[in-house]
Amino acid sequence: MAIEDLVGDFILRPILEILLYIFGFGTGYVVLSVLSFGNLKLASFSKLSDFSRKKRKKGKRFSIWLNSSKHNRVLHSDVTLVVGLIFWACVGVITYYDCS
Repeated sequence: MAIEDLVGDFILRPILEILLYIFGFGTGYVVLSVLSFGNLKLASFSKLSDFSRKKRKKGKRFSIWLNSSKHNRVLHSDVTLVVGLIFWACVGVITYYDCS
């Protein structure tokens, strides 16, 4: 194994993933807060990728809500991350077609 592979796998990849998570989550948090006028409760960044799959029963679907009760619904942080990444993908596509 070459030194470049080790540096890429163990140093650069985690740094890039952390930056992607922070950047995507932050953008998603702002976008969803603006679109919902602050009425939508969003999970905090510490809940991001909270892997409780061992506790999850087989056959149970992924829900975008952390709580299933209608009064205390909190949007899952992974959904917030995806919204942020979709926002930046749309900005990139619009910029690309606008400049061409």
